[in-house]
Amino acid sequence: MRQGWLLFLAIVALGTAIAVFVWAGWWWPAILAAFGGGWLVATSRVMPSSHMRSRLAELERELAVAQQEAAVAAKAKSAFLAHVSHELHSPLMTILGYSELLLEDVQNGTAQTDQTITWLQRIYDSGKQLLELIDNMIVLARLEVGDIEVYHDRWSLGLLLDELEKTILPLAQQRHNRFAIDLEVDPAIIIEGDRAKIRQILLQLLHNATKFTQDGTITLRVSLKSSTEGSALLNLTVSDSGIGMSDDQLDLLFEPFTRFDEVLTPRYDGVGIGLALAQRLCLAIGGSIAVTSQPGKGTTFFVSIPVTPVSVSTSVER
Repeated sequence: MRQGWLLFLAIVALGTAIAVFVWAGWWWPAILAAFGGGWLVATSRVMPSSHMRSRLAELERELAVAQQEAAVAAKAKSAFLAHVSHELHSPLMTILGYSELLLEDVQNGTAQTDQTITWLQRIYDSGKQLLELIDNMIVLARLEVGDIEVYHDRWSLGLLLDELEKTILPLAQQRHNRFAIDLEVDPAIIIEGDRAKIRQILLQLLHNATKFTQDGTITLRVSLKSSTEGSALLNLTVSDSGIGMSDDQLDLLFEPFTRFDEVLTPRYDGVGIGLALAQRLCLAIGGSIAVTSQPGKGTTFFVSIPVTPVSVSTSVER
């Protein structure tokens, strides 16, 4: 708009100058004014203003950033597809392999009870692994679009912790780790909150701790702090003495499909959605999550979730 006004004023000034020179009989100045004015008008059209030059430079910088982000996203997508393919392929091959062996034994009449039970257990475990991966990806996708419901059922804190211990302890022992639960609250207390999501948050954090800790210690600390009237904060701390993370890694920790162990991929399985899922579940139920870590010294996650403590004598909805 500003350039249009400048162009208009330049044309008016040019016309006025030529008219004055012609009226006065000064033809040579009139000719010079015409050529000079033409050059002025032409250059005013093609030479950008300082504001335009700044805006063009800004757009170029934004384009460069967008191209860099697109390249990073493309690389992450390729890595994700590779990891997912591996995570799906392994249990599927286990299921197909043992199913084929069972089918042959049944057809040949050579099936043995103990061996059959072992093979069926491996098929079952692989099926559970596949189902867990698919479920996690579905839940993460729903969380990304805000399509998630929050439930307020009543449950025993002690029973939930017992269930977690039975699940995590064998995994910790496989890597020669010690697993401990440090309680600062009565385990018999009944809590009202979203049990399924709290359980999944803890499972993701504890699985992560067992995966990256060898010959160390994994600790789950649980406390309950009163906040407003009738409600409280369920504080959960998951700490390990594992490999830890750098500050740069912490900045990307909760990004989906992010893995920091590309060189060590055969050693650490997973597609990189566990911590992203834990963070989004925590936020979905009104909680918060933070993390501290040092390379070689371990990692600690701090989770706070609003819940409602209920009298122990109150019936529990299952």
